[in-house]
Amino acid sequence: MRSLSHLAARFPKVARALRRHRRIVAATVAGLGVLFALTSLQQSPAPPALLSDNRISDNLQAGEVAVPVTLTSASSASALSVGDLIDLVGTTPDGDPEVLATSARVLRIPITTAVSNPSVLVVAVNQSIGTTLALSSTKNSGVAVIIRGAPTTQTEGAPP
Repeated sequence: MRSLSHLAARFPKVARALRRHRRIVAATVAGLGVLFALTSLQQSPAPPALLSDNRISDNLQAGEVAVPVTLTSASSASALSVGDLIDLVGTTPDGDPEVLATSARVLRIPITTAVSNPSVLVVAVNQSIGTTLALSSTKNSGVAVIIRGAPTTQTEGAPP
């Protein structure tokens, strides 16, 4: 208590105002406590990547379309980064593996939590592959991912 009386002696006008309005101060502090308690109970916000104003269509190159695909394993999304080139593999009605798309560029990675299973990944592919991929993803229960790597820029005169 010594420190409080010391502060009251140094700032008598503040101490007098706090004593005069102690009920208002107490109600304000209690209200702020409730506000902080309720705020801490809320779910954490989405990652900044999902809150940004960057629309998926802003990241498409000429002739590309964005296609959401459902992954068979939500944990495989944790191995991906935006910009990675991947192959997407599904299954035929007979259960045989089928390559649905090659060199698809990852545009958006899903948040992997217990409630977001299965995960939806957004990739950029050319339009003809996009149509095929969209149709096959409605038939398949999900796709598997093969990671190719990040795209590289070619130097002038180098073979493709």
